[in-house]
Amino acid sequence: NVQLEITIFFDGGSRGNPGLSGAGAEVTISDGQGSRRFSIREFCGDKQTNNFAEYTGLVAGLKKARDIIIGLNKETSVTDASLASRLPIFNLRIRGDSKLIIQQQNGSWQCKNANILPLYRKAALLVADL
Repeated sequence: NVQLEITIFFDGGSRGNPGLSGAGAEVTISDGQGSRRFSIREFCGDKQTNNFAEYTGLVAGLKKARDIIIGLNKETSVTDASLASRLPIFNLRIRGDSKLIIQQQNGSWQCKNANILPLYRKAALLVADL
C-alpha cells in the first residue's frame, strides 16, 4: 500500500468584515520519496465575511485533496478483489487559524449562521468522503 501524508493549510480574510474577501489553501502530499504542493486561491466577493472566506479556503483545500486521492485511485485501475490492498493509505492533517471553523468542524460548536451553513455542511461532507 502507498502511504501518504496529506496536509491542508487554509486561510481566508476580508477587509471590513463584511467586505472584499478572498481565500486560499495549500495542499501538500508526501509519499516518503518526495512531496508536491498545490496552491488554491479564490475570490469570495465584495461583501463577504471573514468566516465565509475561511470556510471557502477549507472547502477549496478539501476538494483538492479529494481530487488528488481520486486521481491516485484511478492510477491503480485494479478491478479484482485485491483492490482494497492497493489503494493508497493516507493521513490527513488540516491546519487553519480560525477557531470558529475548527470548533465547528470537530463538533464542539454548532453552526447557526445562515451565510456559512452551506460551506460548513460541504466541508463536513468532504471530510466524510475522504
